[in-house]
Amino acid sequence: MFCNDVFAGGGIHRFKEHLAKYLGNVAPCKKVDPEVEHAMFQNIEDWKEKKKKAQQDYEKGKSASLFCNLKIILVVGSNLTLGLLVTVKY
Repeated sequence: MFCNDVFAGGGIHRFKEHLAKYLGNVAPCKKVDPEVEHAMFQNIEDWKEKKKKAQQDYEKGKSASLFCNLKIILVVGSNLTLGLLVTVKY
């Protein structure tokens, strides 16, 4: 490894921030190679962009009109059969 720092919680994300010298949650690593620093920084930025896009997609879907088609088929005979078809589009 690059240094002997010990982290109390935070998981892999905090460790990536340490290696990327990403300011805020953890002290930057003083012994990380520039290639690793760049790769970890890019990984964090990609994650943030993916999270931002997911939030935008969620908000877009949340505000879109909802079309719902619900069909219930009940056949009673010697056997009881219940069919349910739900189609949701937005």
